[in-house]
Amino acid sequence: FFKNKGKAVAVANSGYTLAEAIMPTIFVALIGLLSWQVSWYVSIIMSILILASVRFLAKTERKKGTKPRKENQQVGMLKKSWKRSEMLKNWVFWAAVPGLMTSPMITTTLFFHQVHLVEIKSWELSTYVLFIPAYSAATLLSLYLIGYFVDKFSTKIILPIFLFPLVSGLLLLSIATGYLELLFIFILFGISAGAYIVVYGTFFPEFFGSLYLGSVRTVGVTIMVFSSAIGPVLSGYFIDLGYLIDHQFKFFAAFSVFASLLFLTINLSVKLPENA
Repeated sequence: FFKNKGKAVAVANSGYTLAEAIMPTIFVALIGLLSWQVSWYVSIIMSILILASVRFLAKTERKKGTKPRKENQQVGMLKKSWKRSEMLKNWVFWAAVPGLMTSPMITTTLFFHQVHLVEIKSWELSTYVLFIPAYSAATLLSLYLIGYFVDKFSTKIILPIFLFPLVSGLLLLSIATGYLELLFIFILFGISAGAYIVVYGTFFPEFFGSLYLGSVRTVGVTIMVFSSAIGPVLSGYFIDLGYLIDHQFKFFAAFSVFASLLFLTINLSVKLPENA
């Protein structure tokens, strides 16, 4: 797994990204054809069918007669697998926390406050949402591109630079006035989102090993969920104080640069085993 972890994470997350691109359009069409109430019943039926399909596929061997191959565990820093308690005492984890928070916090804030954003930009919401598929397409492309680079180089090499598209998108969005700029912004955000998915999926096994990966990643999931929740709340608070969201984007960009500098410190300070 560890030799192809970037591509594996990209493939595993492709379904979510594709659904993000096509499902909103499908259900908007369903609401127009039927009603919003009926669309909920359709989503329930689809969910049941998907779960049944997954259960069936999980029980069926793809190659009968082949024995599962036991794979060596990946080791992280100091050539060992770290337990969760050990990881929480290590400076590398805490230095990575701002960067692991950045993308979900900012992206969720952007979509949560999109009505406020289009109002202060004098854009039409119906036109604004037409650019969201560009975000999903860029995310999907970025998944495979960054997955390839992670396998060719390492997550450690990617860490200091993967937030650059997000910084560029935030700075552009803070001054944007037209729809062409909005298209480039969504593409930049999509590139960053795809890169984040791969980096998040490969950071923990590369730095802390795979033996205790389940318990270690629960901390990462907690960070992701917390940052997604706190971003819109803090942003809304400052909007109420009179700080428009396009002014806040400059602060978000500065925070992303700070997180990248911390990642650069990790890159320069940590030596990983060759198999990481």
